[in-house]
Amino acid sequence: VTCAEYGEVAATFWGGEEGKDMSFGTMLLLSVAAAGGMQPGALHCEYKANPLGIDTLQPRLAWQSVSSRRGEMQTAYQIIAADSEKAIQSGKGDLWDSGKVASEQSTQIAYGGKPLHSREHVWWRVRVWDRDGKPSAWSTPASWEMALLAPQDWQARWIAFDRPNTAAAAEDTHDIKWIWFPEGNPRQEAPKGNRYFRAVFTVPTGKTVQRADLIALADNDYAASVNGKAVGTGSGWASLVPTDVTRTIAPGRNLLSVRAFNESGPAGLAALLKITYADGTVQRITSGSTWKTATEAPTGWQTVAFADSAWKPALVLTNLGEAPWGAPTAVSGEPEPVPFFRKTFQATQPIRQARLYVTALGLYELFVNGQHVGSDLFRPGWTDFSKRLPYQTID
Repeated sequence: VTCAEYGEVAATFWGGEEGKDMSFGTMLLLSVAAAGGMQPGALHCEYKANPLGIDTLQPRLAWQSVSSRRGEMQTAYQIIAADSEKAIQSGKGDLWDSGKVASEQSTQIAYGGKPLHSREHVWWRVRVWDRDGKPSAWSTPASWEMALLAPQDWQARWIAFDRPNTAAAAEDTHDIKWIWFPEGNPRQEAPKGNRYFRAVFTVPTGKTVQRADLIALADNDYAASVNGKAVGTGSGWASLVPTDVTRTIAPGRNLLSVRAFNESGPAGLAALLKITYADGTVQRITSGSTWKTATEAPTGWQTVAFADSAWKPALVLTNLGEAPWGAPTAVSGEPEPVPFFRKTFQATQPIRQARLYVTALGLYELFVNGQHVGSDLFRPGWTDFSKRLPYQTID
């Protein structure tokens, strides 16, 4: 910049020829203020800086502009996009050149260039015009990379740990009955309220309990106890989830007691207490007509010694698996171990770029050569897996 140009700048601020007589230091300050127009930066694509894995066909672009002038505003912009950093640095927009667009908008600008393809890397930059109609310098280039846009781009196959089949657990329910307090037709309609159930059973002398599991279903919900100790609550009838009650079982006479609640409509309770002894024998206490039931719960009703002779035999409604509740799904009550997967491979050439596309029906952590990859937690993200499945693109 020549001294004559500094003088012109000063004359612009102060008018006339007197400005040209100002000192060099003063003229320099005025020049910086006048030349401090808008400059775009902080380029983002889909709200991220230089993102990978963009699966929006027309990604939305945004930027922020800075200026030393008060009251500055953008009056227009121009975006160029190219398929290489070299092309964008030279000012060539071989994928898209928006031309000068008169607009104050600097967010949600949809890409409007050539169709983009899976894994395509796009470089872009922007310049803006200020309130005086003067263009800025081009921004520093930014980029984004497209994701896998078509199903055929996924060459991987689903893998899983081969867990034991739980179908056998479903077959173990053949003798379980739906029961309720004898009032009308509970399969269709029953009064709202609690109903109470008792089942007394005996652990034979000399038998050692190795394992005891309780499965219970209710329309609408239940709270179960063994020998007066609460062992579990639940609601619904879709899943069979065993609860370990081994420590509550005592030698001799025992009591399984259940409080069941009906909100409206059909009402029912179905339960199985399965005791496995050390000698391999199994004892099954299943809901049925031998259970006692009442509409009130007097003090002591959850003890073995309670006299329940005034209680009524439970009404058997139907077999487990039949209407109106249908067949439940067996679910393991044991915490399932976290599966680990390994895959070794050989890199036979110098590596220019490596991308990993990964998802899971659940949460995953990823390691490459022992190093944790990525900073996100709880990937791939919670969703309804029956409708959608997010995935990550990782460098």
